[in-house]
Amino acid sequence: MKKNIACFLLISLLFQNSYSQYIDSLREAIINNRHDTDRVFTFLRLSNAYSDFDRDSAFQYAQEALDLAISNDFKKGQAQSLNIIGSLLTGTGNYPKAFEYHLEALRIAEELNNPILVAAIYHNLARVSTERSDYHTALAYLFKTKSTFESLDRQDYVATALLNIGDTYDRMNKSDSAIFYLEQGLELATKIDYPYLLGAINSNLGHVYITVNKPDTAARYFRQSIHLLQASKDKTDLETLAGVYEGFSKVMEIKGHGDSAFYYARQSIAISMQIADQKRILNAAKRLNQLYEKEKLIDSAYRYSNVANETREKILSEQKISQMEAMKFNEQLRQQEMARLKEIERKERKNTLQMIGIVLFIITFFSILLILSRRKAHPKSLKYLGMLGLLLLFEFIALFIHPYVDKLTGHDPVYMLIILVGVAAILVPMHHKLEHWLREKLVTGFKKDTHQEPKTESLEKAVPPPAVVEAKDSGNKKN
Repeated sequence: MKKNIACFLLISLLFQNSYSQYIDSLREAIINNRHDTDRVFTFLRLSNAYSDFDRDSAFQYAQEALDLAISNDFKKGQAQSLNIIGSLLTGTGNYPKAFEYHLEALRIAEELNNPILVAAIYHNLARVSTERSDYHTALAYLFKTKSTFESLDRQDYVATALLNIGDTYDRMNKSDSAIFYLEQGLELATKIDYPYLLGAINSNLGHVYITVNKPDTAARYFRQSIHLLQASKDKTDLETLAGVYEGFSKVMEIKGHGDSAFYYARQSIAISMQIADQKRILNAAKRLNQLYEKEKLIDSAYRYSNVANETREKILSEQKISQMEAMKFNEQLRQQEMARLKEIERKERKNTLQMIGIVLFIITFFSILLILSRRKAHPKSLKYLGMLGLLLLFEFIALFIHPYVDKLTGHDPVYMLIILVGVAAILVPMHHKLEHWLREKLVTGFKKDTHQEPKTESLEKAVPPPAVVEAKDSGNKKN
């Protein structure tokens, strides 16, 4: 026993050393790599690396990845960052916020038309729904996951989806549906030779057959699962194996094999302690307590009762810590949201000032153009500057209406094209008419103003006044 413990400690130390080197290499990559999209993915790898033992650091790196992706308008990085943050929130028990982050990630992934990412987010939405005991919603997302991976011919992921669908039906106490989908998953996993998945599906089928009171069938599936999982050193496999041993202990008790029931229960608690899985430790300790009480071995029953109580306290303590982490992270999210809104407000204010500046520039440009036209500027220069001014004016109009068109059409390219073509159909003729009028004014019309009109006095001198013809007075003539 001591030899096994020593070997386990040595393996743990070697693993910790290699893991530390992996984290150091990621940190170094962030410092040395200046390519922003690569740095986003490196931050996400760091977040995943810390997710099991330092959730605060995992949150921090995921948030840094999200901020960097947003600043570079890197949509894929945004979706993946939001998805990982959602998973971390699920781990803290903050299911509403986790669901919100996953939905935002889904929206971006659907815009990108990235089916693998979409399906992965569906899976995480199903996980959140399962944790909330909202099994109908979980099933809806799992069937979407299955359908998407089938369209991509990813049979390994389809088999995983079938496993999760079967597990969800089992939680809903719908054993027939659970067996139906688990057996489909088992067939597919056998076809593609996926050992871990085969072990997990056999384990789940064993537990379902205990529920329907078929211990012999359950034992067959548990034996197959043990055979597949025993050789693995992966933590996930060991978690499954601990559950298999616990289930097999129940089967042996039902079949009246007390010694085997004790043996498998002890195997379950040993593996659970090895991987520090508190829930598995609690279940195995409760199982041993029941077995020892049944055999009237009070001391051993009391010992495992204490183990179960201590483990329960640890789980409650971990839940409290998770709740505190969730509260702290919610405050961080609130602060970041406030900072994001301030940044949006700053950008909007900057854009508004720029638009005002453009308007003032165009007005100033036309004012200078009119002044130049009064000072006998070269006609070709005036014509060129006039065309340039009109081009600025109409491009500004197009720039100004573009956000409203975008919002009105929901960024639909077909509708945007139709509206912009319609606007152009109005603006282009106006452009030509204004260009013609301005050219005439600048080159021809304003030239006339440079010639002085003849003075009135000279005209009067040049043209003699009309002769006045007086009518003769016939009466005076007689006199």
